[in-house]
Amino acid sequence: CWAARRKLVEIGVPAAQWIVDKRVGKLKSLAYECLPYVFKEIGPDGRKTLAKPLRSPDAKKRKEALVLTRLSKANELGDDVLQMLDKLKTAKTPENRQILRHAILAAGDLKLSKATPILLKIAKTTPEDQQTPIIIALGKIGNPQALDYLIRQLGEVDMKSPHGNLVRRKAAFEAIVNTGESALPKL
Repeated sequence: CWAARRKLVEIGVPAAQWIVDKRVGKLKSLAYECLPYVFKEIGPDGRKTLAKPLRSPDAKKRKEALVLTRLSKANELGDDVLQMLDKLKTAKTPENRQILRHAILAAGDLKLSKATPILLKIAKTTPEDQQTPIIIALGKIGNPQALDYLIRQLGEVDMKSPHGNLVRRKAAFEAIVNTGESALPKL
């Protein structure tokens, strides 16, 4: 994998374009270890090639492009992620809910502060047992706007899912800590 990564980085943007055109939609798990490095090292022009599959009608391509966007820290695609979040905020199908989950995590990994209001709207319509990715994303973003929601998550208890409660509450605690000193007056 290392030699292939170096060669793809040497080729540059054409390699990124080839990956997007020929491989996204067919990635195997090993690719998730190698390809983010390639996109990160090629730079912004290489990462921008991920914009096309983010807009694809093919759900698998959108999902894989979101994962690569997250892992390669493709901040230049932040607006695309925000548009996807806004478009999918009321997703009903399992396929769209899965893409929404990846978009939520991408917003967190890219620290998209503009995503905070959208994530809070999504949280209102998301079942309690599916709140953890939202909490994690808000924690990574660190926007004080989310503090009231995060503090409520510390107290929420779902008796049907004790393990889910623990994971969600731990994520909320970590998210509150990540917002820094602005959380102190609220606590």
